[in-house]
This record gives sequence, structure tokens and C-alpha cells, in this order.
Amino acid sequence: MEHIHDIVDEIKKRLPDVRTRVEKVEGPRGPVWVDVSNGRSGVVIEWRQGMGYGVTSLPSDSIGTASDETYEAASEVVDRVEQLLNKGLRTQPPQEAALQRLREHRRVSQDELARRLGVSQPSVSRMEHRLDMNISTLRSVVEAIGGTLEIVARFADEAVRITQFDEPEPDQPVRRKVKRSTSAPLQIHKSIKRPGSFVRAK
Repeated sequence: MEHIHDIVDEIKKRLPDVRTRVEKVEGPRGPVWVDVSNGRSGVVIEWRQGMGYGVTSLPSDSIGTASDETYEAASEVVDRVEQLLNKGLRTQPPQEAALQRLREHRRVSQDELARRLGVSQPSVSRMEHRLDMNISTLRSVVEAIGGTLEIVARFADEAVRITQFDEPEPDQPVRRKVKRSTSAPLQIHKSIKRPGSFVRAK
């Protein structure tokens, strides 16, 4: 993982006073974490194969599950770390995101999401670029990433969560529509026998 060492070397070149610590899981796919601190503030860089680099200010409760910011290029990571530590800034987690950005923020690869959904990786890729999607499909994706889908209607004076599409509780009966026949009802004519007489039904 020479690219990680290249990042560390470049950060130390730009910021000679920083301390760094590298922690990694054995194997070519990672993950790898790099803690960088100047004594006043710190950040952690996270790399996973196929998912780019995550950058999160320290302290943080989301390390290993989500990164505040993600970058594709190592040079972008070095630039951002230098900016954060020099100016004492903090990373900003996304407040809104498309599905791909949300998945990357939660540090889930396309291959892993495909495995959780039981589909192929190309299917996940196509899904992330769709502009329209069934609510049930979107719910499955969000839950596979580790979240819960809520649909909220926002008005000028209030926000209302729409519950019509919520999944029923395990012990809650599911209402199903019964298709009624539009054809005329079948009429059955039969003889009704009474004591002492015969009456024919019309």
C-alpha cells in the first residue's frame, strides 16, 4: 500500500510538526487508517479498496462506519488535511446526498452492497444512477447500507412524516386488496320440498 505511505510522507513534508500513526488490517483490500495530529487538532484518513479516501476530524464517533468527507485522489486528501490542520477547521458530514455519495459516506463498497441485496455489482451501479425508483427498492438499499427510510413532506409551516409506505410490524396483519368479479352473479335454481306440497323456486 505504497500510496498510503506516499500520503503520509507528503503530509509530513508540508506539516513537519505533525504526528502520524498508521493502523491497517492485513490484506490488499484494507481498510487502512492514518491518524494525523498537530497537538491542537487531528484528522483520520481511511482508505478502502474501491471506495477512495475518507477524511474525518477527531474526535469522532463514526470512525469505521462513516467518513465525513470522501475523495478519489490522494492529492486531494493531502490538500484537505493541510487545510484542516493549518486553519483548525473540522470536516463536514453531508446533510444531503445521492445514493452513491450516501453509500461512500457509510463506507460500503458497491460489491458489498450488491452482496447484501443479493444482486450483481453492475445492478447496484445502475441503481445509483437512476432518477426514479420504487419506494420498496429505495428502502431495501437504505436498510442494506444500515439506515432506515423515512418519507417526509415539508410545507412552509410544518414537516409531516408519511407513514402510508412504512413496512408493517411483524405481528401486524397485512391488508390485501381482494379483486371482485365484475361478471353477473351465478343464479342457482332448485326445488324446495315442503311437507304436503311442492314449491318451485323462481
